[in-house]
Amino acid sequence: MRALFQCVCMWSPHFETELELMANHLDQGDEVYVVVCRGELPACFTNPCHKKIACLVCYSKLRQGLSILGRKVTLVRYSLDASTIPLEIPEKFANIEELKTFQIGPLQLGLCAASSLITRINREHRLDTIKYSGDVRKELRSAYYVYKCFQKILMECRPDRVYVFNGRFSTTLPVINACESASVKYFTHERGGGMTRYLLLENAIVHDIEYATKDMNTHWESLPGLEALKRGSTFFEDRRKQVEHSWLSFTKGQEAGKLPPGFDKRKQNIGIFNSTIEEYAAIRTWPNPIRVYVDEVDAISQITGAFIGSPEVHFYLRVHPNLKGYDNSQTREIAELAKRISNLTVISPESTIDSYALMENCSSIVTFGSTMGAEACFWGKPTILLGRAFYETQNVAYIPRNHAEVIDLLKNLKLEPKPKYGAIKYGFWELERGIIFKRYLPKSLFSGEFMGKAIRPSFRTRLLVKVLRAFSKLIH
Repeated sequence: MRALFQCVCMWSPHFETELELMANHLDQGDEVYVVVCRGELPACFTNPCHKKIACLVCYSKLRQGLSILGRKVTLVRYSLDASTIPLEIPEKFANIEELKTFQIGPLQLGLCAASSLITRINREHRLDTIKYSGDVRKELRSAYYVYKCFQKILMECRPDRVYVFNGRFSTTLPVINACESASVKYFTHERGGGMTRYLLLENAIVHDIEYATKDMNTHWESLPGLEALKRGSTFFEDRRKQVEHSWLSFTKGQEAGKLPPGFDKRKQNIGIFNSTIEEYAAIRTWPNPIRVYVDEVDAISQITGAFIGSPEVHFYLRVHPNLKGYDNSQTREIAELAKRISNLTVISPESTIDSYALMENCSSIVTFGSTMGAEACFWGKPTILLGRAFYETQNVAYIPRNHAEVIDLLKNLKLEPKPKYGAIKYGFWELERGIIFKRYLPKSLFSGEFMGKAIRPSFRTRLLVKVLRAFSKLIH
């Protein structure tokens, strides 16, 4: 078997995941090909400005990792000259939505460029494509370059399978598009259910809800009922205790039991937990991430507006802590809502108000896909889901089909929470999904050792980087 790897993310644990997979193939006697960049990519997610120092560090880490692997792999270069590849790009895109739809044949060029840019530039889901037209063109050219190179690489190497990180960015989705066009099996990888695990998805990206549902069912059937129920409950109990499994705890720094000033328990209080729109703004498997409304802000505006004449009802919007420090369309529009809507209290991302105390003291919870939807169900609260979520198929939340149904659900003072069984099943999957590392030992969410060694740039590279940075400071 021939396995081909695209290495474009040297961050831990993603690079170590690729090394782990390479080692697995080598153990089986397979041929391993590694596509390496020595600065050929016009832009990539970890080095969008194409800084030479970053290229040096990236390539050095790659070489160090392969040396720790200790066995022969075949290196494959991006052999095409980017300047000679013709690409007709509109001079400007009117807006981000127009960019997302830009496609050349099977290559979802605009979608992957938008995904990278939205994440990189201030988490701005309404990115000004006129202002950032230069960045747009660079991402598009980089994506097209990757696609054309991989068309050539797939023909020359004829791999049986291809491995790629995540799958939504401008340097990775084109690989998937090339594989799909050539009928080559591909696998995407990401973080798993905990630091000791990694995800590996066949012919799918990590945002694929249908794939996740099947995987959830498979995991649930792998353990006897009582043990699975206990393990699934642990997920929610640990999150409340701020235990970090696969990602940072967003509730650290919150003061246990603290409610918003003036919180009136005599009223019908409704909690809204929003998401970071950037995370799903350009995902090919989520073409319509908000089911009923234009976006989250539109949803909040319409919902709260329907209760303006009901002083006994009050809404509390807990702004996602991941938006802390950001000044973008989402945070500015939320700030405007706070000024305009009298029955809405907005809790800032920086606030020390306890999300769980808020959830417990609200009659119902509205989410757009955040884990809090499943958590509220587990802790006995009725949940209304307005966005896409991995738990949407598990009977965790009420899923309204239109605005009228949303309002009817919120007006129902006897609305019962969904059974927590589905939430526990989801929690079990969140903890158990993925494959346990054999050779990588994580020390934290962002560091660890592969085969007993931390992967760092070589001493020579580190010294050269210090000299270059010192020289740069002198001339500036």
